[in-house]
Amino acid sequence: MLSELDDIDLEAADFHSSLPLKKVPYGDIFEASRAGDVGRLRYLLESGVNVNARDQWDSVALYYACLAGHLDAARMLLESGAICSEHTFDGDRCHYAALNLKVRKLLKSFEARPPPLQPLQAALRDTFFSCQANHFHFNFTSLLPGHSSQGESSSSYCPPDIVFYVQGRPLEAHRLILAARSPFFNKKFQTDWKQRNEGISLPEEDRLPAALNRILQISLANSPRGQGIDTEDLADVCVRVEDKIFRCHRVILASRSEYFKARLSRIKDFIQGTDPLPQQSLPCLDEHDLNAETFQKMIEYMYTDGLVEINPDQAEEMFDAASRYLLFPLKRPVADALLPQLEMVSPAELCHWLLLADMYGVLKIREYCLDAIALNFETFAETREFRAMLLTLPPPSGDSSLRTTAPSAPGAEVNVVEGNILDDLREKWLEAEGAELDKRDESALLFDKRLDMLMLVAKQEKSVEHEDNVDSSPETLSSSSVVIKSEVLER
Repeated sequence: MLSELDDIDLEAADFHSSLPLKKVPYGDIFEASRAGDVGRLRYLLESGVNVNARDQWDSVALYYACLAGHLDAARMLLESGAICSEHTFDGDRCHYAALNLKVRKLLKSFEARPPPLQPLQAALRDTFFSCQANHFHFNFTSLLPGHSSQGESSSSYCPPDIVFYVQGRPLEAHRLILAARSPFFNKKFQTDWKQRNEGISLPEEDRLPAALNRILQISLANSPRGQGIDTEDLADVCVRVEDKIFRCHRVILASRSEYFKARLSRIKDFIQGTDPLPQQSLPCLDEHDLNAETFQKMIEYMYTDGLVEINPDQAEEMFDAASRYLLFPLKRPVADALLPQLEMVSPAELCHWLLLADMYGVLKIREYCLDAIALNFETFAETREFRAMLLTLPPPSGDSSLRTTAPSAPGAEVNVVEGNILDDLREKWLEAEGAELDKRDESALLFDKRLDMLMLVAKQEKSVEHEDNVDSSPETLSSSSVVIKSEVLER
């Protein structure tokens, strides 16, 4: 099996631990991971310790290794089956907590790898991926246990007996496994597909998103009926948002959101809230400080993995809901819908979205705003809103490798994994100005001085506003306006 680091472009300096390595001879898997003690970690894993076990803060060992920047410890945990998939709670948390680039790249290289399976499942998976048609469409087969790119493949002695065409691509399989795992396939093989062995493609309406969307629409149509039990939509829980009740399904809410998973695990046949409800009613969760329309869009994504229409005016509420309900992938389609609108907003609104994107971790929006400000820096520098925003941000560090906050233990303040906004803005501006490499330090220093001047102006404006004196001096503002671009050209 090839090393997961073979395709990672790292420099020698990247292999130094970000936090000092320590020995914890009697430590548990969490202490060993945070200390980077690979010897102790190897002993624990070989002794059968669950690599995905959780501690009192609901954290896994991989989280601590990423938080401390220990590459070898993180790699050992990943090779032992630690979960790091991007759409899981633990995976997203490890990605966000990773202290440096080397750990993030390591997580990315393991992201697509399936978790370890029991012998039966692993053997059947190997057979499936060894089918000739499947082999060409899955480029990670060389990473599967027991698979060899040379010699006889599993399919040579266990050939597939059914071929599906998914988006025009053949997918080979075995009738026995499909019939045993799915009543749908079992029925099809006995009726419509009895004499067929190729050319089969699952209709769009039978695929998971479309099928769940039908259930969702029935549930929404039945929602005005309230919390009564109805077998038509199979709803087993209600969520009350504002004055509206949504009939939902625990398995979907819990599967997509760790927040709902935790709340639903505590439901024991009770009705939440104080309103008297009739017997034979579904349990109900009350969600506060949330718009009903936003919640409806949120569950649409949870059921279908997509959004048909998004109102950009709802973007801020959607970002907030995605963060509160630990539904991080929801931010992506919302960001895609918002981006075209940002091309037409004012500098003041763009500053507003930059702060929101940084707060909610929406990298696509954050990058767009930083690029726009860097390319039109002098235009933004002349706006009062931009100058006021500068006063709310941490000062530039002078080192883009530094972070706004240091790593903290679980249960402490939230970690911020994005860089310092002003550091990133400086780098964007240097790229936009095309500053020569040997003069980047001078240009960066000039940029920082410019920011200092703008912040002085912002403080004066704030002081004047506080004194209810709206007659600000134009001379004061103009005297502080030093155009960076012209000074760079003069040098």
